[in-house]
Amino acid sequence: MTGHTARRNTWSAVHALGLRQLDLELPDWNIYANENGFVTDARDWQTASIEWRPLGSTFENGDHFEFNLQRQMDAPTDTFTVVQGVNILPGRYWWTRTELQYMTSLVRPVSVFTLASVGHFYDGRSTETYADVIWRTGGYLPCMCCSLCSA
Repeated sequence: MTGHTARRNTWSAVHALGLRQLDLELPDWNIYANENGFVTDARDWQTASIEWRPLGSTFENGDHFEFNLQRQMDAPTDTFTVVQGVNILPGRYWWTRTELQYMTSLVRPVSVFTLASVGHFYDGRSTETYADVIWRTGGYLPCMCCSLCSA
């Protein structure tokens, strides 16, 4: 039996300090249990991911940022290789990460998305960075993801 549970809550319409929307989310989780286990018993979990966004916002200009806390768990039953020379042994591993994201408005001719995440990973540490740039030369396409980005 595989189990999955998710939960999300967002508060909107905060216009102080140039904010169009304040995005505060309660913990959101995905939990997968053993075939004959229960998602309510952590000893049965094969993998779990819990994310909490204590602070996020979309600004009046359409830029968006997030500060996320992540708690993850994995219980491999066999040894596996992450990269050559780095093996993860069977066991139960819990780790915590902190993540920052920033995205400029998609209605601009040049848009940027950045992400930085630091924390533990199995029995070590990991740092992840990512950046993406979008350049539109023939005008721009307005963001259609929600009514907040429409300009």
